[in-house]
Amino acid sequence: MKITEKITLNPEDITWFESDINYTKVNLTNGRQLIISYTLKKIADQVKSYSNFIRIHRSLLVNSNHIHSIEISDKDIFIYVSGNHRLLVSRRKRNLLKEIALNLCLH
Repeated sequence: MKITEKITLNPEDITWFESDINYTKVNLTNGRQLIISYTLKKIADQVKSYSNFIRIHRSLLVNSNHIHSIEISDKDIFIYVSGNHRLLVSRRKRNLLKEIALNLCLH
């Protein structure tokens, strides 16, 4: 049985999106997680007008307003978002670290 529910989300209530093949997990600030039948690419196209969403990995799109800290280790870079969730920044997206850090300083 397939259950479908149509809801409207405020972008500020979204902490991050996570790709799961042809589905996307939507992680909300209230701790809830929704699974929608859109690819992350399609979601990224839909939230382009909200400049606070940053692609930190091919499978992760993060609302920069919910980034609390950055961890840099010898090999990896992680960001922490609301709820103390730790997300990996890909090597190709490390140049975004400067932008993320700048945004953190401005908040």
